[in-house]
Amino acid sequence: MRKLSLLSIQRLEKCVQIAELYGQSKVKIVLSGGSGQHFNPSDQPHYLIQEEYLSERLKWNQDAIGKGATGLFTRITNTVEEAIALYHEIVCPDSIFHDANEIIVVTSPFHLDRSKYLMEIAHSKAILKGCPLLSMVACEPLPNRGNIDQDDVTFLDPSIPKIKQNYLYRYFMTGLSEKQKQALDKYEEAGLLTLKTNPYGSWLDFIKQH
Repeated sequence: MRKLSLLSIQRLEKCVQIAELYGQSKVKIVLSGGSGQHFNPSDQPHYLIQEEYLSERLKWNQDAIGKGATGLFTRITNTVEEAIALYHEIVCPDSIFHDANEIIVVTSPFHLDRSKYLMEIAHSKAILKGCPLLSMVACEPLPNRGNIDQDDVTFLDPSIPKIKQNYLYRYFMTGLSEKQKQALDKYEEAGLLTLKTNPYGSWLDFIKQH
């Protein structure tokens, strides 16, 4: 099994909790994530690595854990793309999202506000008769970490695109220092503010077109 970051494992363990609460007959797990040095420095798509982890943890049938009907979740590299993929899954008649009673999105506490904003807009644009409810759930926070890198917050510089920060992944392997957590919160706040006041790129195209 390829190594997942602690960040990914925490989210997957929250999925396990939800799955065990509702049972295999009522829950379908859809995973996301492609490849990228800033979150998955491997030659295998992230959703496949997660699928391997969950299959081992839950011992579920293979058809209970998937990647959606549109294929968009397999190429995800950021939360904007994930929200757009959610929209397309909901409006796709062949997707389990289309007829679901509820969609539960699992993310991390520091990322909850930004993810919630994006997912709720995508969900609202996909409203159909019988449109599923949308819930946001946060996993456990990253643990505190203290080492020689604990004052390094350059990896959270909003002016540097995460895709160019090849070393970002290692910071999520064991946790963050308090200073890094504070910087991460500010990074997320800045990202959310930009989405609200100055959307750009694929997100701007999406909100204009739908």
